[in-house]
Amino acid sequence: MGGVAFTKSIWFFIFLVGSGLGSTICKAQEALTKQELLEQAAAYEASFDREDALATYIEVLKQDPKHYEALWKTAVLYSQTGNKYKSKDDKKAHYEKGLSYAKKALAVDQNMYTSHYAMAVSLGALTFVAGNNVSRMLDLGKQVRKHTEKALALNPRHAESLNILAAMHVRLGDLNYIERTMAGDLAKGMSIEEGLNLAKKAIALQPQNIEYYLTAARASEKLGNKKESRAYLQQALQLQPRHLAEARAQKRCEEMLSQL
Repeated sequence: MGGVAFTKSIWFFIFLVGSGLGSTICKAQEALTKQELLEQAAAYEASFDREDALATYIEVLKQDPKHYEALWKTAVLYSQTGNKYKSKDDKKAHYEKGLSYAKKALAVDQNMYTSHYAMAVSLGALTFVAGNNVSRMLDLGKQVRKHTEKALALNPRHAESLNILAAMHVRLGDLNYIERTMAGDLAKGMSIEEGLNLAKKAIALQPQNIEYYLTAARASEKLGNKKESRAYLQQALQLQPRHLAEARAQKRCEEMLSQL
């Protein structure tokens, strides 16, 4: 398999999409206290308004640059809101800002699973703007895996990290000998069976998340169990998408089901 095709094969696993950063903070927010801003940001997150949540956490950090929750959540939200930009350079700049916040969160507390989760998704977002640089993609992938595994070592019940690692297992678990040699440590120990196991754990923790069913369906199909794959896809189609990423995942579920 050529370098470009191999790159596309590896990085299809990452599910980091968002609705884009575009809204602005109301000037009235300038008068809000840090706690009021945090409550407002949490409300935006609860309604999956990622744009306003990001802008509000940035306001928190203007008041308190080392506020841990605002740092890691800002990083994650940057990784989820880059698709607004058409230019690869604009996307890269956006994702690099997110990574800078993730690094700050890690510096504040490297023993919190959310620090490593923020690093994983921020690094993962950058794979989308790495072009055909296989070496860069592999380096980013290794870091994504390292931080995801660290997050799960600190919190084995973190559903988002479980799904990231599950998707990596599913995408890398069936590489041929040449591809595994190219991937090196990134593919070491990866298996589709473990991917399915991790996806099932994520579903059990957050049964409303459509993306997790898609991961499980892909794993089941690769393992030759089309009946189980259909079951996961059908369950996903019964759920209501809560944001753009889930809407896209549900669309892929619909397409996949039509081909099984």
